[in-house]
Amino acid sequence: MKKIKYIIPIMSLFGLASCSVEAPFEGAKNEAIGELSKYAIDLDASLINTRAESNNIINDFNIQIKSTDSETKTVFSGTYKEMPEVITLQAGKYKAYASYGTEVMAAFESPFYLGESDEFQIEANKITTNIGTILCKLENVKVSINFHSSIYQNMGDDAYVLVSLNKDSEHSLKFTKNEQRAGYFKHTAENTLVATFHGTIDGVEITETKTLDGVDKGNHYSLTFAKHTYSGDSDEGSIIPSVSVSAAVTIVNQNENITIEEDKLLDDNERPSEGNSSSGENPGTQEPENPGTQEPEGQGKIPSIEAQAPIDLDKVNEVNESSTVVIVFTSQTGFTKFEADIESNDLTDSELRQVGLASHLDLINPGELKDPLQGLGLLQNEQGEDVDSVLGQKIVKFDISKFMTPLSLFPGEHHFIIKVGDDNGSNQCTLKLKI
Repeated sequence: MKKIKYIIPIMSLFGLASCSVEAPFEGAKNEAIGELSKYAIDLDASLINTRAESNNIINDFNIQIKSTDSETKTVFSGTYKEMPEVITLQAGKYKAYASYGTEVMAAFESPFYLGESDEFQIEANKITTNIGTILCKLENVKVSINFHSSIYQNMGDDAYVLVSLNKDSEHSLKFTKNEQRAGYFKHTAENTLVATFHGTIDGVEITETKTLDGVDKGNHYSLTFAKHTYSGDSDEGSIIPSVSVSAAVTIVNQNENITIEEDKLLDDNERPSEGNSSSGENPGTQEPENPGTQEPEGQGKIPSIEAQAPIDLDKVNEVNESSTVVIVFTSQTGFTKFEADIESNDLTDSELRQVGLASHLDLINPGELKDPLQGLGLLQNEQGEDVDSVLGQKIVKFDISKFMTPLSLFPGEHHFIIKVGDDNGSNQCTLKLKI
């Protein structure tokens, strides 16, 4: 599998400040000291989804060099940019650690990445120029909340989902119906994710909890809440409608870009268990109902989403360079939001920018990406004419068939998370492609 690494080129060690291997140690050859070249640190930042330039990413990494001999001791701590060209160290065994971002208990859009090298040896009177690659992985538990079209239009403005780990109310995050950001939580030894829906639906006060045990760092837990209507008997024996809420979950390992497990939204005839609670202890492996593939009866005001055959939004689609990949989005009032995020281990933002694209695409405000998006046919009106934006359009054909040729050079799984909105509300889907 192809990995993209942002590696600072190793400067010619023969010309490093006009030094030979022996030169730095002149007058100190009998002392048990050696040196570590800054460029021995090979950082793999391919898992970090950022729009920053690769050199800036590297410069912002926090680096620690620690002795692993009898007593762990930090001998250097600072950003990569702050590191000297050469660090003088006592001969012995060491490890290098690299991190990106700030680790917090809970925050929106605050990922924290961490990696460490294998143990390496500093030898007396020698310069160490290679300690291996440090792959920085996501250390947080990532959570996103989605609202199925069956619930979105009927939610009161007071409705929200409160998410915490281990029922830690002090460090919880509140997801409202318009909150599109992902939340990041610090991982501890034992983690239980608790997501509780609070608010009114059709004027009925509802509290519904989804619990997942054993959540792990590096995983993205995407929860989709939906409304269900079923019949219940009144005291007089007449049939009255009742409303409940359930949540489905998709778990994706961000560090491996693989789907671990998914559970399906309940049908209306599958009444949730008593007590308005659902457990995620055994979510199963069935594909979840995609929010954009079905519209419940009486709905349809928010944007609709329909994939054209052979594409299926409920599964991973195996494609090649000649595949046709089309999704049609329809709005009753005209689109005010249309964004797509590309999540892939093998197709990074840096790689995409080399061909004029990016991992985040905004068809309402394309900016510098207008020309390449027009070239792909993504910025067109219903008549097939190029436009500067899809703002106000009622039908948008998201056709990335032309993108299949360059995409076929990157074997693996690629996710396109597409979020759209108009005056009536929002909707989203995830297009999963596998080369």
